[in-house]
Amino acid sequence: MSGSFNLACLTMAERHLIEADKTACLIRWKCKGLTGAERQRKGQELMAAVPESARPAVVERLKARAGR
Repeated sequence: MSGSFNLACLTMAERHLIEADKTACLIRWKCKGLTGAERQRKGQELMAAVPESARPAVVERLKARAGR
């Protein structure tokens, strides 16, 4: 096997975690280079677009990525 990964083999919870991580990466990328109040405003704007049910997972991933 070449190390390929089939998303169909994952549980729904695992797929949601992958989506949360991708969303967190996108938010960090879009806020990159912004400072202070502008960064805060943009972050809140982007988080508002995240479905309410996914927000806790996205916030968790943002915190995890901030520590890197």
